Amino acid sequence: MKLNNIVSVRLENFQSHLDTAVNFDSGLNVIVGQSDSGKTAVLRGIRWALFNQPRGTDFLRVGADFVRVTVILDTGVAIVRERTSSKNRYVIKKQDSEDLVLEGFGSQVPEEVIQAHQMRAFRIDSDHEWQLQIAQQLDGPFLLEQTGSLRAKTIGRMSGAHYLDMAIRDTSKDVYSLSQRTKQKELEVKEATEALIPFERLEQDKNQLDKAFLRLEKAKAAQERLAMLKQLGSKFDRVNTERSMIKDKLKLVQNLRDWEVCYEQVKQLWSKQKMLLKLSEQWSRLMKDSQTCKIWLGKTENMNQAERLHELMYRYAAKWQQTEQIRERKQVISEHQQKLARAMQQTDFLNKIDTERISRVQAKQARKTKLVRLAERLQQLGNDQAVVKKQAERTGQMESAVTLLNETTELTKRHTKLVTLAYSQKELEKRIADGRAFIVKNQHEEKKLEASYNDQLTALGICPTCGQAIHFEGEHTNETS
Repeated sequence: MKLNNIVSVRLENFQSHLDTAVNFDSGLNVIVGQSDSGKTAVLRGIRWALFNQPRGTDFLRVGADFVRVTVILDTGVAIVRERTSSKNRYVIKKQDSEDLVLEGFGSQVPEEVIQAHQMRAFRIDSDHEWQLQIAQQLDGPFLLEQTGSLRAKTIGRMSGAHYLDMAIRDTSKDVYSLSQRTKQKELEVKEATEALIPFERLEQDKNQLDKAFLRLEKAKAAQERLAMLKQLGSKFDRVNTERSMIKDKLKLVQNLRDWEVCYEQVKQLWSKQKMLLKLSEQWSRLMKDSQTCKIWLGKTENMNQAERLHELMYRYAAKWQQTEQIRERKQVISEHQQKLARAMQQTDFLNKIDTERISRVQAKQARKTKLVRLAERLQQLGNDQAVVKKQAERTGQMESAVTLLNETTELTKRHTKLVTLAYSQKELEKRIADGRAFIVKNQHEEKKLEASYNDQLTALGICPTCGQAIHFEGEHTNETS
């Protein structure tokens, strides 16, 4: 493995270096300068770029927001280590290839960076490493500041003596392990030999065991045959039992034809019994209905008489109503007659009016009205009676019929009363109209008679009261009169 030489280093914002570029020769290079001029910072920058040491950001130049160290090797590879507030990365730049950016490596150095500069640390043991390529400012030559054992271990590592030590140590360990295993195996052989003593008759016992297995197989086969024979025997017994049962059943059904005939007869008798039971139920129901009819006939035997009495009462009530109406009408007529008498008295001189004829006409008109009302009432009663009879026949319940009849009677009475009142109202209206017409007619006749009277007086020319002459329009000649 060949180490790569460093060709140049560029420090940007690294400690006191704002932007410093250092080019190295292929031989020995010496950096000379005043104290605190940044000589050690160059070595520190190379260690930071190649080995990620030191940690932290104390080397960042005051006032700067980034730090970057670029190391260019003689292979043409440039290793850039930079850090900002948001970046902490390596960038490996090679010719004719894209830049390789490495981030998230923590405190370690990415393997790609080590492969680029080939400067691996020399590992002394598990706790110590020695950076051979770059030393610190105050490091002594060849580990003089370290202990003698560490220096001896380092020399052994560098000379390869540690491989001999490791070989000797491993060989001793293997010899010891083999001797232990040999003793263990010898002990196991002895124990196995002692354990095999009880098994010296193993072959003989094996032969006996094989014979026993053969006998056991034969016994199992014989046992299976015995179980099968037992099953066959039980099956044979069951078949014999079923055979006996079938024979018994055959004995029972040998008269099946006779049983079928008897069954048909029984079915016919059962049908007849059912029919007789139905007839018996119908007979019982008829007898019960007959008793019910008899009871109802007994209850309704006076129904015709009650109807007749009701009709008679209804007629009496109608006649009473008619009488009342006639009385009212008579009263009205008398009132009219009185009015007419008064009118006649006022028109007494008009004896030509035939009052008897008017009375006859009024009497005929009243009789006609009465007959019409009686005919309508008779028709209404007939209709009500038919309805009552129809309902009585439909329901078959005399009590409800009586109730309906009473209700019908009440309704009939109300209807009759209303009809009577309606007729009375119409009659009164008609009479009032007739009276008004009569009054108008009489007034008209009175005017005619008055005109005729005036004409006659005019024709006579003498006043029948005072006997003086009348000149015109009924005026007397006497101006004082």
